[in-house]
Amino acid sequence: MDNFSPYSYRSEVKRKNWAYVDSVSTGAIRLYDVDLLNANFSLLLKDVTHVVHLAAIPGQSKSWALGRAYWENNVVVTHLLLEELYKRDIKLIFASSSSVYGDVVEGDENIPRRPISPYGVTKLASEDLIDTFENAEGSSFKSVTLRLFSVYGPMQRPDMGIYRFIDSLIKGSPIEVFGDGSALRTFTLVDDVTAAIISCIKNDSVVGKFNICGNQTFSVLDVIAMLSEILERTTQVHFLPVRVGDQKKTEGIALSAQSAMGFVPALTFKEGLRQQVVWHEKHGEST
Repeated sequence: MDNFSPYSYRSEVKRKNWAYVDSVSTGAIRLYDVDLLNANFSLLLKDVTHVVHLAAIPGQSKSWALGRAYWENNVVVTHLLLEELYKRDIKLIFASSSSVYGDVVEGDENIPRRPISPYGVTKLASEDLIDTFENAEGSSFKSVTLRLFSVYGPMQRPDMGIYRFIDSLIKGSPIEVFGDGSALRTFTLVDDVTAAIISCIKNDSVVGKFNICGNQTFSVLDVIAMLSEILERTTQVHFLPVRVGDQKKTEGIALSAQSAMGFVPALTFKEGLRQQVVWHEKHGEST
């Protein structure tokens, strides 16, 4: 289900991505073009056993100015969905974010949750709503929350850093970096996220909250240097003021996911970057 909203990036790019998925899925995936704020969940969830809830408006910096849109699409939608899942005992796999933790993130799922952006607050609120329904007296509803760390790879959002860096290097235009480039991230290849979701669907004993992240941490400038090497191109870097809500460091540990679902990153970060570069050269906006 998707409503292809223009928030975060253009609707036509989202529909182009869907067309590609549809072409390679040979009809195995059915699209419901629906706004979940007005959806008939009772009808849509008929005979459903698992729901993977990825729907949300993403992005920390933009969330300061779009309060109603973020709250309705991230929190209210989750609440409406939970009302129906709770009644039907449908297992939920919820995509949360490392943004629930705060400014400097180092460690496992026991890190205190102190988000520094409205977006992070919407993910925290959604997690707490899920807990409320799961812990209600007499409830048999079960869920998995996957806290995703800086997802990258083919079909990445065009507003994300790695996409922008690749695009600028190919075009020869300046790369814009918010801050001094020292911010650290544990990046997560989209294929690894997909593998974790599939594990949660196949194994109903997997419940709880899990960090989903790679096992290597790099600075923004490290990423630009790697991409320059892969593409064999260089360009200027323009440093801009730090955006409010941007985290200084997100270094996750995913040992709990490894134990519960056998989660192990399939590729090194640089190998994953190569995959994204290959995709971008074929399908990105700069081609």
